[in-house]
Amino acid sequence: MQIPYKFRRDGVQDGRDRVPLFLHEETKRAERDALRELETRFDDSVSLTDLREALVKAGLQHLDEVEDQLEEWGYGMT
Repeated sequence: MQIPYKFRRDGVQDGRDRVPLFLHEETKRAERDALRELETRFDDSVSLTDLREALVKAGLQHLDEVEDQLEEWGYGMT
């Protein structure tokens, strides 16, 4: 059995590349709300870095919803 990443790392940046992330205020608020909700569900603190990567990975598994969001922002318009 492999030890989960949370427990085998030295810190939240271990094994990760730094990438800039710029968010609209409404997205930042939703991120904060999601963090609080997940901390309640886990009854444990959740790293913002872990949350952000989990959100990206979940988005990569749901490209149709990502496509919908991009269309709202104007992608696909001619």
